[in-house]
Amino acid sequence: MSSSEIRERMCLKEDDPDRILITPLIDEDEQISKYGTVDLRLGREFETTILSSHRFTSPVKIDHDRRPARTYLTTLTDPYVLHTQEFVKARTLEYVKLPDDVGARLSGRSGYAREGLMVHITADLIHPGSKNFIVLEMRNDGSVPLELYAGIRIAQLTFFQQGRGTAENNNSENDKEKGGYASDKSSKFTSIDTPYTGKIWDDVEADIIREARKNI
Repeated sequence: MSSSEIRERMCLKEDDPDRILITPLIDEDEQISKYGTVDLRLGREFETTILSSHRFTSPVKIDHDRRPARTYLTTLTDPYVLHTQEFVKARTLEYVKLPDDVGARLSGRSGYAREGLMVHITADLIHPGSKNFIVLEMRNDGSVPLELYAGIRIAQLTFFQQGRGTAENNNSENDKEKGGYASDKSSKFTSIDTPYTGKIWDDVEADIIREARKNI
């Protein structure tokens, strides 16, 4: 989508189902580029996994108990220091809500990429109908630690249109009863506030493996 199409969708009324919502958008002129991308800022919250007796993660084990983790809250003047080869999860400052016919892809900004920062590893697709803060799966592949401050423009979204009905199950009453999860297993994180745990055990392939292991 072009920048003019994005702005047009963002200016629609609050109750319009075609509206793209990105809030707070602190500096619209700075964050929406002429190339059709929208910059996203880094939020305050970071989460790292604590090394413990939890030896491994398996798609076969239904791990409803989260692995031991530590959460950090940063400020404008107190950064999170991401060391070399370290992995951390964070989320964007902005809440993003997409209509049912618009999806998006997340990418890092080139300035940070050239310092060795990866912001999404591989999970870059934001499904149509999603409504969430976007979780950033960040890793420092550079040679020196990086200071990450809340509020910096860390990533960007590009938007694409596709047919209606893509996200028809995401906001059903049945989903609300499940605590905000999309009923489609391929879209586990469309409406969760802080989806830090991967929930790989919820994939259909994991069900097949568990069933096969019963016969061993």
